[in-house]
Amino acid sequence: MTTPLDEKGRSANVCDGLISLTGADEISRATVRLWPTAYRFARGHRIRVQVSSGAFPLYNRNPGTGEPRANATTLRTADQEIFHDPAHPSAVILPARQLD
Repeated sequence: MTTPLDEKGRSANVCDGLISLTGADEISRATVRLWPTAYRFARGHRIRVQVSSGAFPLYNRNPGTGEPRANATTLRTADQEIFHDPAHPSAVILPARQLD
């Protein structure tokens, strides 16, 4: 999710991007495509990217066990880690359009 942060630190959701990864205990690369949107960020606003294991009840829960989502009975806690070193570069790439 990307959210603009205004001068007072308030944020609001602009759009979502949702993917599901396998291999929970492995380092992997993820490309998250944000859903189409248009938003003009005001001068001084910042962008926040939020990474999480789920957003239930907005989106179907992910039990993290490989069980079918609809009737899973066991839930596994998941920790998210973003690597940003020379061996594991990270980037947020957002398309921008210059307004005349």
